[in-house]
Amino acid sequence: MFTREIDVLLTTTMKPILFFIVFTTAISTARARLGETREECDVRYGSLVSVKDDFRPDFPQYCYAKNDVEIRVRFWQGKVGQIIISSDHGMADNTISEILQGNAEGSSWKIDNIQTRKIQDPKTYSVACFYRRADGNATAEYHKMQAIDSDTIVIETSKFNDAFNAKASGF
Repeated sequence: MFTREIDVLLTTTMKPILFFIVFTTAISTARARLGETREECDVRYGSLVSVKDDFRPDFPQYCYAKNDVEIRVRFWQGKVGQIIISSDHGMADNTISEILQGNAEGSSWKIDNIQTRKIQDPKTYSVACFYRRADGNATAEYHKMQAIDSDTIVIETSKFNDAFNAKASGF
């Protein structure tokens, strides 16, 4: 009888807590870094899952997966210039802060703008928070998709952005 009560307690209380701990650890270990090499990315994230070059063959996305978190990186001059981290389980505020802090490179991040947009289905909307690094060398966008609990953060260096947009105008 007492064992059943413990089992119910574990099922209703502990499983969500364990999921949160595992998920938070997965995102924390998935902290991408601007400026890393391909070899450093392989060490940080494990085996490469795929390379996507259908949108921009000149800037392919190197895709990794780590515990339900997708990490995509693009390189510029041999170093990570853009990082895209996506999760279908949402991201906690402290996780976003940790990811930004890990890419501060001695600077700090400031919120530049916050927007809310409806996306296709009127019940689904995105909250977008735009950040700018104080030294002007990087920007970030955090998108939270309401109703489907999907979050994405994109961080890129200003030099990558300039190169990416300059080449895009030639398409």
